[in-house]
Amino acid sequence: MNISEKRLFFRTGDKREAFTLPLSYYQYPNYHSFLAKLGDDDVCKLKVKRADLVDALGRIHLFNTDSNRCAYFSFSPTEVTVHAQGQDTGTAREALDAEYSGEMERIAFPTRNLIEILNHFNSETVTFTLTGAEAPCGITGEDDPDYQVIVMPMMIQEETYYTEENA
Repeated sequence: MNISEKRLFFRTGDKREAFTLPLSYYQYPNYHSFLAKLGDDDVCKLKVKRADLVDALGRIHLFNTDSNRCAYFSFSPTEVTVHAQGQDTGTAREALDAEYSGEMERIAFPTRNLIEILNHFNSETVTFTLTGAEAPCGITGEDDPDYQVIVMPMMIQEETYYTEENA
């Protein structure tokens, strides 16, 4: 094994097999600025039962396609509606009991990624801190005090499959 400034090398003792991997020089964004946004006064908060949301997202995921792999969230003060729509697969919609405060009406997250994230929590309920429809969002759980996930929502693009023009 050898590590240089740009690569990581592995070679077997008989020198017949070698493996090399480039080291990334990617500069990570300043996550402190993301975390600071989560504490702003104008954020929206969604509190929902984690297991119920994971189950609903699992069913919604069946309607995702390669071109539309998101779950769309619509909010009211006492519930969140999660839906997905695919031109070939149809539409799925589920309403879950939730507590919501804020002005945002809709947001979208990649369904599979959100399921994986939520499965890492032990908490019965999770809280989404939404800073904007296309801005970083935080997810925390009551029973996971040292665990916070920052997730980026997807841009919502309205798709029209059929229009009827006035004659």
